[in-house]
Amino acid sequence: MAPVFTDPDKAFAQAMYAIERFELEDPSFHPYTSKFDDCFDVKLQLTAHWLRGKKLFDNPADGNCASCHIDRSGVGGSHPLFRRLQLPGPRRAAHSSPR
Repeated sequence: MAPVFTDPDKAFAQAMYAIERFELEDPSFHPYTSKFDDCFDVKLQLTAHWLRGKKLFDNPADGNCASCHIDRSGVGGSHPLFRRLQLPGPRRAAHSSPR
């Protein structure tokens, strides 16, 4: 293996690769779960409240989140994994944790 720290560009690229692998592979990094993922896996159905949120997510005139965060089936029926975003919305104190 070539000494990576003699080349700042290589050192930076390798450091970013190491962080990426950690974020993708270490379960402690992503304990958040997603009800939307569970719907794709047919583990549950979205409530009327959650469906209203999905409409906002998809609507270009409102949230327009889906313009960047794909929420449709992909190649071979694969689906996006929202649990990998690890960005749950803010919780009100009266509601339980999303975990």
